[in-house]
Amino acid sequence: MIGGIDGRGLSIPRGGPIPPRGERYPGIHAIEVYVPRHCVQADALEVEHDCKGKYTDGLQMQQWGACDEDEDIASMARTAVRRLVEKHGLAWEDIGLLNVGTESLLDRSKSIKSHLMDLFPPDVFDVEGVDYYHACYGGTASLFACTNWVGCDAWDGRWAIVVCTDVSDAPPQYPFMNGAACVAMLVGANAP
Repeated sequence: MIGGIDGRGLSIPRGGPIPPRGERYPGIHAIEVYVPRHCVQADALEVEHDCKGKYTDGLQMQQWGACDEDEDIASMARTAVRRLVEKHGLAWEDIGLLNVGTESLLDRSKSIKSHLMDLFPPDVFDVEGVDYYHACYGGTASLFACTNWVGCDAWDGRWAIVVCTDVSDAPPQYPFMNGAACVAMLVGANAP
């Protein structure tokens, strides 16, 4: 990788040799999770919905989170990505792919990836990526695309970031499926 993460020999010096495809072992190196600041305990929600044990025992839920009026999928994603990059001492130019999986869009006129590109310095614009707008599979598709990129001939040694962000708005008969959260994953070669 260009730019280190924790001194485990993961760095590939700029312009250095990239390992052959079969020796890359792409996968997740780090994860950053963001949950909204407002939440309710799942057992209290079971009392309110009159379904004792359904959330805590049945779904293994501990808390249910919800956005406030100043949070949305883009702001959660920006926070998670910024924390991921800063926490692991990465340089923004060392990121080559940024994929977003979601089933929520702000207004369908601008991709979430476009919002995330505001985090990058103005001279860093060579970052591939798309939004995968698809129910539960969007995040999985984003992760597969990032690991495939690291494993393909087009990989240039830079990191990939997968962002899964959503504010779920389920139908009234499924209140336990509502909620909000974001996960950002750092993908590269020689994954632990």
